[in-house]
Formats: sequence, C-alpha cells, structure tokens
Amino acid sequence: MRLIVWLVTQISRQWKGRHQPKRLFFRRLIGGITHRVYPQYSTCGRCGRPWNVAKPHYTNYQRSITGGGAGCFPLCEPCWGELTIGERIPYYKSLWNLWLESPPMNETWEDILDAVREGR
Repeated sequence: MRLIVWLVTQISRQWKGRHQPKRLFFRRLIGGITHRVYPQYSTCGRCGRPWNVAKPHYTNYQRSITGGGAGCFPLCEPCWGELTIGERIPYYKSLWNLWLESPPMNETWEDILDAVREGR
C-alpha cells in the first residue's frame, strides 16, 4: 500500500505547475486509497486526502492580541493554491455547515468568509 501511495505521489510531483486536471486526478486517487487505510482522519474537501498525508492550508479567521486565534482547514495546500477565491468559498461553507451540526460555536460565517476573501 505504501509503495502505491509513494509511486502515485512521485508521478503527481512530475507534473508540478502543469496538467492540473491530471494532478487532481492523482491526488483524488491517493485520497481514495489512503482514506481507506486511515479512516479516522478527516480529509481535504476537494481531493479527499487525509490530513496525515496532505498538508492542510490553515486559514486564520480570528486573530488575538497574543498571536493565537482560530482557524480552519477545509483544503490542502495544493487544492487551495489551484482554486480562485470564489472557487474556495463552497469548501469553507461545507465545513461551516458541518460545524453547525455540533454547536456551541464562537465562530461566525462572516469571519470565515472575510478571511477567505482576503486570501488567508
């Protein structure tokens, strides 16, 4: 299994900066394989790779004076980088809707939307 993931990852890296649909195809393939191996991990909302395989793009939507704050990561770095701001919003909204199922929450949709629009 690890050999398959490694091989597909190497092929995907060969296309860095070009052939975006093929790279997404391979990330989704990796996501399908690795999510079966690591079902306990949540995944990128676009390619489906678990967070122990993919690097999340952390969007900080609440900043505090002490340097902390709150954030979320519905997309991995490659998927986030390939999408425009408008294309990213549905992934953040989907995560937001999941959060609404388990209140209480201190976050607001407006905080998250502002952060996405600012490109954070």
